[in-house]
Amino acid sequence: MTIPPMKIGSIIRKRRHKANMTIQDLANKIDWDTGNISRVEKDKQRIANDKIGLIAEALGCQPYQLFLDPDIEALKNDIAVTKNNNVNQSYKLIPLLDSDDILNAIASGVFSMETIDKSKVKAYRPCFEVCSEKTFAHTVQGDSMQGHRLGLADGMEAFVDPEAKPKHKDVVLAYVGERLELGEFHVHGDKIKLIPTNNRFDAFDIRVNQIIGVVIGAYISANR
Repeated sequence: MTIPPMKIGSIIRKRRHKANMTIQDLANKIDWDTGNISRVEKDKQRIANDKIGLIAEALGCQPYQLFLDPDIEALKNDIAVTKNNNVNQSYKLIPLLDSDDILNAIASGVFSMETIDKSKVKAYRPCFEVCSEKTFAHTVQGDSMQGHRLGLADGMEAFVDPEAKPKHKDVVLAYVGERLELGEFHVHGDKIKLIPTNNRFDAFDIRVNQIIGVVIGAYISANR
């Protein structure tokens, strides 16, 4: 598996400079050609997963940090909170899907990660290791969830697990009409409601098959 270029090259170059290393120094440490490293740093060449670990070790950082600008604060300030208010120290990368990615998948049938064209995924985000293999990140739009303990403000990225089964008051991402909405999952008798925490917004009556996934955490950039 390879991870698509996502400005990782400029981050590697910046971390290499901070470590006072030349391209040749890095090449010697990871047993790789200087030409490959140069192309990677210019985002002209993809990196296989096994090389990411070697590069991170050579630069004195963790693999996930190659996807984070070294000038921002530590990852603990980027990972906000999880459903259980507990973040593991181990991370993996999950795809960041925009509304078009998800809506196009829905238009082709029932949403699933198998219907997402991975070659068109524009970016990845670090997520705690315990998330499922199908978890993805999605940018929050609007302030319907303002005040929720996960801090799901406009522009944040929510971690959505399509395999999790929603329980009462879980935050879910659902398909409503022709748009995506976040809200708390409430069951009232035989009716399911999607309820925003911001009381300026209306609740929606939905069906189970409109739920895309359960929000299990959130990512906040320290630059926000």
